[in-house]
Amino acid sequence: MRRPASPLALPSARPLALALAGAALYLLTATGPADAAALSRPDLTGWIDLRAAYSDADREWLDGGFSKTRYGSVDGEGTDAELAEATLLWTPTFSSSWSGHFHVQAGPDQGSALGPVETFIRYRTLPKAGWRLSARAGRYYPLVSLEHDGPAWGLTRTLTPSAINSWIGEEVAITGVEARAAKRFGAHHLDLRLGGFGYNDTAGTLLAYRGWALHDIKTTAGGRFLIPDDDARRALIPLQAERTKPFKEVDGRVGVTLTAKWQYTDRITLLATGYDNRGDPLELKDGQYSWATRFANGGLKVRLTDETEFLAQAMIGETAMGPRSSATGWRLYDVEYSSAYGLVNHQLSENQNLAVRVEYFETNERGFTGLAPGESGWSMAVAGRRTLSEALEAGVEALYVDHDGGNDLASAGNVQDVQLQLHLRVSF
Repeated sequence: MRRPASPLALPSARPLALALAGAALYLLTATGPADAAALSRPDLTGWIDLRAAYSDADREWLDGGFSKTRYGSVDGEGTDAELAEATLLWTPTFSSSWSGHFHVQAGPDQGSALGPVETFIRYRTLPKAGWRLSARAGRYYPLVSLEHDGPAWGLTRTLTPSAINSWIGEEVAITGVEARAAKRFGAHHLDLRLGGFGYNDTAGTLLAYRGWALHDIKTTAGGRFLIPDDDARRALIPLQAERTKPFKEVDGRVGVTLTAKWQYTDRITLLATGYDNRGDPLELKDGQYSWATRFANGGLKVRLTDETEFLAQAMIGETAMGPRSSATGWRLYDVEYSSAYGLVNHQLSENQNLAVRVEYFETNERGFTGLAPGESGWSMAVAGRRTLSEALEAGVEALYVDHDGGNDLASAGNVQDVQLQLHLRVSF
């Protein structure tokens, strides 16, 4: 490990951490039944998400480091307690054809105290020849993740999404228009989508400079992140701003998404998504470079029994920036990336679940910077969530990440990070 964890770190945690930990453990092990009343879904809902965390990771990536987890050392200690997220979600229905989705969030980790995450207007027609046509316009996540099936692009099984969907959450919310056609064929359901978008030219910056990470941050429209400290990179690319802005329009080009989803009853779901931001890798604006980023993504969900389901996802892609080498054909930064995971989720009771996920991730730097060659690693997460009532949920998660620290030139080799989280969500 980069820094040995002190056995005295936990007792020195702030009182809030201990109080939250005790409350979450009590709620998770309580034997009383949850409120069985059906949850009404008003147009306006919201929640606050409180976290207590312990991590033995070194300087966290949110503070300009290379660690893979959301939480890391804080003033030399590996414990933290904070407001992880405060969310308002408004889903008005204007008519039988028009509706809206407005998700606003406050979070402490992205340099923007408050901002929109997904904000779009949706229009849908009456079925014609069995086809339901619809469209949405605004800011939204493309259909990539099968993990995020809760309100406001939320998780329902773990506290931390896979590396793939962590990256989608931080760099791939797009602003554009998406057309959709859906039809049922008996027990089968087909969903086709085609979108055009902008304001996503810098997608790939963090993946190239930092590598993959695992966290549940959903970047707001004004969010920005520190790029990991690297003197060699700063000397090579001095015009790059200290912070990357994931949702910046740099080159004026229109990107494209294409999605196909097939579902058989509630037993099997298959998903395929293609993304290409069509970025011009030679463009620079206000310290933000345009990256040519594209990927192919596949997802699978299978309900094995009434209580147990299996999820899997895989992504391959590439991102590039800067001039092209006449000798090799690669650009200044030219990164291949890939990742895949498998997850088993078991419903222990009507209001409690246990999930285990294992994944692999990798980047390969082909460019001629002469800097980091890329990285490879794997992770395992074990998580439990319990619903206590309509307004209260508790959760616990252990996350282990093993990687070679390839993007961190100062790394001494293989690195293992451990993160423990306790979660308490209060809804209103």
